[in-house]
Amino acid sequence: MSCALNRVQVERCAMPEWLTLVFEHLQWPAMAIALAGAWYVGADTPRQRWWGFWGFLVSNILWVGRAIYIHEYALLIMQALFIITSVRGLVRNRSALPSAQ
Repeated sequence: MSCALNRVQVERCAMPEWLTLVFEHLQWPAMAIALAGAWYVGADTPRQRWWGFWGFLVSNILWVGRAIYIHEYALLIMQALFIITSVRGLVRNRSALPSAQ
């Protein structure tokens, strides 16, 4: 693996190769989990919507990791704000929790 002199590539060269591969491919599970979350958020029952917001939250966290890795700060800010909306959705659908039934 050859390391270029720009800052991002130097930082990537300092990472173990397996970790670089994880971050390079993090977008695919993040996208799949977000799609599953969207499916469940559109469901009729509060319990399914609750799980949908959990999917969104996990996806947002994965996207934050990817954004930090690729130095995309607009994506990082957007996903951080989406985390807030995901938590809001979880709170609003807390009636779906097993203890609330």
